[in-house]
Amino acid sequence: MLLRPGNAGSNTFTDHRDVLAAAIRQVPARFRARVLVRVDGAGASHELIKHLLSMSCPRRSVLFTCGWMITAADEDAIGQVPAAAWKPGIGQDGAIEQDKHAAEITRLMSRAGNWPGGLRWIVRRVKPSRRQMANLTAYEKKTGWRHSIICTNIPDGGIAGVPGSHHPPVHRRRPPRARRRGDRRRPHREDHGPAEPALEVLAGQLRPGHRREHRRRPGRLDPPAGL
Repeated sequence: MLLRPGNAGSNTFTDHRDVLAAAIRQVPARFRARVLVRVDGAGASHELIKHLLSMSCPRRSVLFTCGWMITAADEDAIGQVPAAAWKPGIGQDGAIEQDKHAAEITRLMSRAGNWPGGLRWIVRRVKPSRRQMANLTAYEKKTGWRHSIICTNIPDGGIAGVPGSHHPPVHRRRPPRARRRGDRRRPHREDHGPAEPALEVLAGQLRPGHRREHRRRPGRLDPPAGL
């Protein structure tokens, strides 16, 4: 978060850029190779979108989703979506949500030509609640759905080429070979030495051992007196 003057604009590019840079600096360096940025509708400015697109390089992949203010032209694009193009929403537990749907309207967007290439627009519709009924547009009241649009550079296949998944594939390591006599190679760390004790076990141990090897292995700490 960034404290700003009271008269600061909601979509000021320099402020968004500074907050984004500060947020990325907080991420450990080993996790910055693949970054996913989420911005609300205030970030839908040409300057910020261009900046987000320019952040990707051979050593770093930056994907983003950005909110979008829906205009009458966007509602015209939503109205052209065929019924079969709407896909049901999927909850975090994998369950189908029949009251939520999503569809891509990139090719139907008349405003897309004014924005950089490589972008996609995804529309989401949900059944409005009673509190949301008063804020619906005339088109939403007519259709009975509340709409929202995001602008993104996530490819059609999803993140990492896996639709609906943002987790990289898991690579399993082979177990280490049995150690032979005279083999000076160190065994794998996962199978070397005693298992690290739980936190409640460490809490009851008052002091480390006197020898150097005792200090290197938490499992070799001296037990408290009386044990």
